[in-house]
Amino acid sequence: MSDDVLAEASQEIIKGWRAGMQVAEFMARRRQRDLARAERQSVEDERRVRQFMEGERRLAAPVYRSALDEGWWETATAEQAAHVYSVAGRFSFLDPEAARAVVECERQAQLRWSIDLAQPSQPLTSQDVDPEVLAAAAPAIAGEEREDWGRRLDESAQEHDRQDRGSDAASQEPPARSASRVDAMEAEQATAVAWVKEHYSTHDAPWVAGLDEDSSSRQWAHRLYSSLAAEGYDLDAPPALSSLDGRVRPDIESQAAEGYQTALADATGADRSQVDIGSVIGADSAAALKRSWQVEHDGAYPDPQQWLAHFVYQGSRVAQTVPGAVQLASSPARSGTYTELARRAAAGEAEQAGLTPEVYLDSLQLHQRRALVTSFGVDGGENAASRGRVAAYRIAYAGAAAEARGRASAAHARTTLEAGEAREALYASGGAPTATTSREQADVSWARASETVWDSQAAREEWAQQQLEAGAPPEAVRAAVTGQQGLHEPASRATRAPSKPRQRGRSQGVRQSGARRRQRHR
Repeated sequence: MSDDVLAEASQEIIKGWRAGMQVAEFMARRRQRDLARAERQSVEDERRVRQFMEGERRLAAPVYRSALDEGWWETATAEQAAHVYSVAGRFSFLDPEAARAVVECERQAQLRWSIDLAQPSQPLTSQDVDPEVLAAAAPAIAGEEREDWGRRLDESAQEHDRQDRGSDAASQEPPARSASRVDAMEAEQATAVAWVKEHYSTHDAPWVAGLDEDSSSRQWAHRLYSSLAAEGYDLDAPPALSSLDGRVRPDIESQAAEGYQTALADATGADRSQVDIGSVIGADSAAALKRSWQVEHDGAYPDPQQWLAHFVYQGSRVAQTVPGAVQLASSPARSGTYTELARRAAAGEAEQAGLTPEVYLDSLQLHQRRALVTSFGVDGGENAASRGRVAAYRIAYAGAAAEARGRASAAHARTTLEAGEAREALYASGGAPTATTSREQADVSWARASETVWDSQAAREEWAQQQLEAGAPPEAVRAAVTGQQGLHEPASRATRAPSKPRQRGRSQGVRQSGARRRQRHR
């Protein structure tokens, strides 16, 4: 076979990979629109669509999971891998495992067949791809043997063209909806529009000019209003709105570069040691996000349209894999106020995380919340596969953060109970601090400041066993463990890890014995 023939065959295979993913992303967007419409109609319709989507995913799961089996790749052909790739892409927004399969397919395609799928390309039509190649690469699942994939490919290309022309409004018209939910959303949007008119002008963002007649502008007003509320801003005194055009000040150029890259890595879970963020997102987005960092650093807020394009769509490209571990921020983000739009934007991911929308949003970082809210109701967009990976990380992050917050709340509840016991002892003494109650209060302060692994049921049981083996009376040990009597100290102090007492001032000359021996803390 000549080199020309081999090259032509290779190009057809590459087209198959790209066409399959193009159709997959189109079908994923279609399902997302179906779900959005169902949510607007009724709870029953929403449940029905979710069940249908889950049924499709279960049919597809054995296909895309093969990409995660190293042995499968030893015998897989490029055509078989293209099919697995597109099926994984179709369900990457639903299943983190599918998102990982997409990444693995892209890696193996480059490694085995020198197919670089990271490079952007123009949408393909049925005229561009051999029908047999397309049929083999299509994201088909059981029951779709008669699907016209050429038509699906053409529909996906047409949708892309409509988005480019900005004339996609007709395809987004929802059917008749539940009156109560419509009323809530429409009333909230009207409030948001009036609020934007009060606080902003066309000088702040071009889309503000269309609030009276343009539905898209009204939707952006709703997203801005909901984003600021979700991030905990005071809506009576909102921050200035600023464009991301232009350059940052020279004196903070390096600080802005470090700042936006840290924010993007934190929101997506990207490993900065493995990804050159500036190169991956491109010079235009790098400049815009440096500007965004400066805007927020100066106390203003970035234009949500521009921020969505650069941070969410282009920024998602840094998520080249779904991280294996979540890196929680050093402290949780401040809580927000969640509008109907924000709750609906979070509903799907919250369900996967096993949380309510409000708890889910509270568990996210501020930029993660903003990404959810500003992208709500925006069809299409670039980099669907990488955005699916970002969503998978966001779900994992919220779950880990909610779990950590639960542990912290339990620890706080314990120390609050102990503080109450100390106060009761103080009141019982007539209000005058005694040596015992003063020590109690000091111990509670210590417990609040330093909750340790010893403050657990397992540690208490271990401590109790040690005391019993040492010959301590069982009644006294039980009282000490429950913190009711005996040691005159909170249980967290009674069960703390042994440590060498610190010297305080002059030696007292008297040592307490047994369970009454204790270290004083300021």
